[in-house]
Amino acid sequence: MKTIISLVSVFLFFGLTSCKSEKKNTEQEPVVVEETILEEIPASVSVDFKELNGYFVKNRYEQKGEIDLVTLVNKDQLKDDFGIAKTMTNKVDTVNFDSEFVISLISQQTDLKTDIKVDRIEMAGDVLSVHASVTHGEKQTFTSRPAILVAVSKDPGIKNVELYVNEEKKSSNNLP
Repeated sequence: MKTIISLVSVFLFFGLTSCKSEKKNTEQEPVVVEETILEEIPASVSVDFKELNGYFVKNRYEQKGEIDLVTLVNKDQLKDDFGIAKTMTNKVDTVNFDSEFVISLISQQTDLKTDIKVDRIEMAGDVLSVHASVTHGEKQTFTSRPAILVAVSKDPGIKNVELYVNEEKKSSNNLP
């Protein structure tokens, strides 16, 4: 029995001395994580616009494509490409070029009834995206050059205007 007590005493002695507490360093070395900065993708913001009534495309306008995107930043540019279609019953909308510019969409001459509608305008970064829809109807007995003009508030951040017709990109213009 003395042997058992001696063995237990020896085990306890070694067990207690091997567990003596040491002050552990609780400070951890900083962990360096490689940071990747992703370029922010600008969110699209809806832009207000107003449709302008009472204008027609002048005959001397030179068509460049199926549907032209023309940005007008002053009154002289507007007068070069558009005439005033004033009648007894309509109102010709005016543009304040100090605070607005005009975006016009001009279609080729056609004998089909053609409607051009600006569905929405969005801005992402320095790009203004004009989303329009074009529908063709019945044949007419005359030809016309369908067009739509909209006024948009000037923003010095706008550098480029893009046109999407029926959600397909058609053209892009740098804003002067």
